[in-house]
Amino acid sequence: MYDLNFARKLCACIAIEDDPEKITDMWKLLVAIVQENDEEIWLRMTMLECKYALTFRKARPEWDID
Repeated sequence: MYDLNFARKLCACIAIEDDPEKITDMWKLLVAIVQENDEEIWLRMTMLECKYALTFRKARPEWDID
């Protein structure tokens, strides 16, 4: 799981930044953090599904960011 305080600080930096290139870089970093967290949760749910015979949505999370 990602560090919530880091994500908050990154959002605060994005909010006050004026340089569009830096904003884009920070935005991509924030998206990567959230995406990694989402994939980790998906993997954990899959393990729980196997262990306890639960049923979750079968599709992996899809991230179309460009």
